[in-house]
Amino acid sequence: MTNGETGLAALRIVLLAVMLFGLFSLLIPVLPGLVIIWVPALVYGLVSGFNWGSGILFAIITVLMIAGSLVDNVS
Repeated sequence: MTNGETGLAALRIVLLAVMLFGLFSLLIPVLPGLVIIWVPALVYGLVSGFNWGSGILFAIITVLMIAGSLVDNVS
């Protein structure tokens, strides 16, 4: 493995850990779990580069995050 591949693998592990933390933070009403999950998805997309398919998936993640945050703030 080259340094670039090692760095990308380490980044994936860190972002996965942050996403899992966001998933568990959904149980704690004070922390914005959906945003904590969304930010690593954005960072990974920016680092690895968005293509057509990943852009569509990120748009879906964004819509779900916005909808979930709105529902959470209304209720």
